Amino acid sequence: MQSAQRLINIKIAKAYRTISFEASCVMTRVPPIGTVITGKVQLYKIKHRLENSEQACNMPLPDNKWPRPARRVTISETSELTTFPIEIYTGGSKDGGKVGAGVAIHSNKQLVKQCKYKLHNCCSNNQAEQIAILKALEQLPKLEDPTGRIAAIFTDSKVTIDSFKNHATHSFLIEEIRNKVWHLSTLNWTIHFRWVKAHSGIEGNEEAHKLTKEAAQDLDDQNIVFDRIPVTTVTNEINKKGLIQWQGQWNSTEKGAACRSFFPVLEQRLKMKIPITPEFTAIITGHGKTKS
Repeated sequence: MQSAQRLINIKIAKAYRTISFEASCVMTRVPPIGTVITGKVQLYKIKHRLENSEQACNMPLPDNKWPRPARRVTISETSELTTFPIEIYTGGSKDGGKVGAGVAIHSNKQLVKQCKYKLHNCCSNNQAEQIAILKALEQLPKLEDPTGRIAAIFTDSKVTIDSFKNHATHSFLIEEIRNKVWHLSTLNWTIHFRWVKAHSGIEGNEEAHKLTKEAAQDLDDQNIVFDRIPVTTVTNEINKKGLIQWQGQWNSTEKGAACRSFFPVLEQRLKMKIPITPEFTAIITGHGKTKS
């Protein structure tokens, strides 16, 4: 496989065939195939829980778990001019590696309930926003004497709103929210959603974000309500480990000395976007007709 990758790298880097495999990878900014395969295997094992891990990966639901078309939920968005008997502001944040979600529930313009939830530090800001919405929906049947069973949920997460509307998205939390909206509809609840701009002086939004910060600072891990690791977080960690492994190989190899004198640190090389020309490659690698 290295031989095949080396030939491809030579084409990309416009290099002479005498260039080493190690230098060709650095020139093209492509990790060695062995490192890539190792990373893919690790990701597969983590996704399918083939390795011992207390935490599950936040995988999309398999297609046999998708809701039937008859149960497909249509998300209703409202305008800024519309008011509702029950208005719920939700928020989520990740600050300093700590993650929290908050919910502020208003009934007839009066604050009637506040909730805050702590998430595992591995969780993302988007997961916190979605947990806040899910927990807000769970609170609706518990309200005393709800007026008209009509509620609006205000969120400053456009990503979450767009995910609701995209029926090709089947992530765990998005489907949980859809299922909860459907269940509430069977109880004669009508749920509307509205995006609001964050930190723009909206009282309910500010209340929710204050709760998110309080939840994130909670030191009791027993209060964690969600701990699924985002796939992007897992992938980033695997990529970091792969880069460390690649750097170790680059430091220890006796080949590509000329190239290593220009690019000793791979992380810096990966950030450089330099147009590749035969002359440039020849100068960096020391392989070619360019005179020293």
